[in-house]
Amino acid sequence: MIARYEPPATGWPWLSLTRWPDDVVQAVRHQALVMARGCHAMEIFERAEAIEAQHDALLDQLAARRTV
Repeated sequence: MIARYEPPATGWPWLSLTRWPDDVVQAVRHQALVMARGCHAMEIFERAEAIEAQHDALLDQLAARRTV
């Protein structure tokens, strides 16, 4: 799940909240990454274009992991 929160007012950042799939969480667990509740990550962005590019990249990466 990827959620995007738009700024409530001018000057506020864009917020991205990602709930990573369990297989991704297991793959990075040994890298000492700390995720909220073990599977959530948050990022902030100054511009809409930056958050859109990040979400596109995340979706591409997740799609590449899901081969049938």
